[in-house]
Amino acid sequence: MASDLSKAKRDVVVGSEELGEPAELSSALSAAHAFKHELARKKEEHRHIEQMRDKEIAAAADDQHRELGRFGRFLGGSANAPLAIASIVVVAGLGFVAYCLHAGAYSKAPTDWFHEAEWGGALAASSLSFIFGRSGKT
Repeated sequence: MASDLSKAKRDVVVGSEELGEPAELSSALSAAHAFKHELARKKEEHRHIEQMRDKEIAAAADDQHRELGRFGRFLGGSANAPLAIASIVVVAGLGFVAYCLHAGAYSKAPTDWFHEAEWGGALAASSLSFIFGRSGKT
């Protein structure tokens, strides 16, 4: 039985050598394995570069987050803070105008409220002009 098994193995090896395929097949398989290994290495290298870039971006965002403080996170960095504050002043000024006009409509002395609404409108207009003037410089 053992002799039959070894004879069958020998026949398979001898038969494949007679075809001339093992040397070509072996070199093709070796080249394919080397190519697969190189692709895996490049993929790992690319993944590592992406991870390092993501860590750098996260660290920069964390540094900026610490640097800005409580109001800075809401208003933005030093370049955007004046525009954000002017925008808040415009909204507050227009809200004040609306409140004064509403209060003046139901008041016994509406001229006082309308005069205050003019001041709120002037504040909103000046803040709006600052925004438009500032945006032209950037």
